[in-house]
Amino acid sequence: VMELSAPVEGAARGTVVESSLDKGLGPVATVLVHSGTLRKGDILLCGTQWGRVRVMFDEGNRQIASAGPSIPARVVGLQGTPNAGDDFLVVDDERTAREAAAQREAKLRESRLAKQGPTKLEDVFGQIGQEEVLVLNLMIKADVQGSTEALRESLTSLSNDQIRVNVIAAGVGGITES
Repeated sequence: VMELSAPVEGAARGTVVESSLDKGLGPVATVLVHSGTLRKGDILLCGTQWGRVRVMFDEGNRQIASAGPSIPARVVGLQGTPNAGDDFLVVDDERTAREAAAQREAKLRESRLAKQGPTKLEDVFGQIGQEEVLVLNLMIKADVQGSTEALRESLTSLSNDQIRVNVIAAGVGGITES
């Protein structure tokens, strides 16, 4: 009704909807193109992950050569599984993508460390006087990134005064007994 349109020409930009680790294909990201056209062979930067688009599939799991605006595509060829909700964009060369991904990873690491905050002597003495808090350390592994994030958030929200839930590792991949 509103006849909305997006530019078809130019480098693709969009959002990562979901990502997973396929046994035969490796990291696979489902992306939704907002503007431009995503083509096979483009170099993609998704959050802290990057790679060259080797193969793209449509919603019917058929190979496609390009995806325009508002077209979802499953992309194979990234170095790892990006987070759901990350923005993606097509860059000119691999060196630029690699450097940008490294900078984003460093910034993410710094923000994670800043969130923990420095340990102060007063805090240590304050914890000594308190009663012991049991800590439940967990490792989370799921088939897709969205499930991993949802599990992490819901499990850490279960923490209370007596028990603290600590997620020490979370990953995406095939679920095995080991």
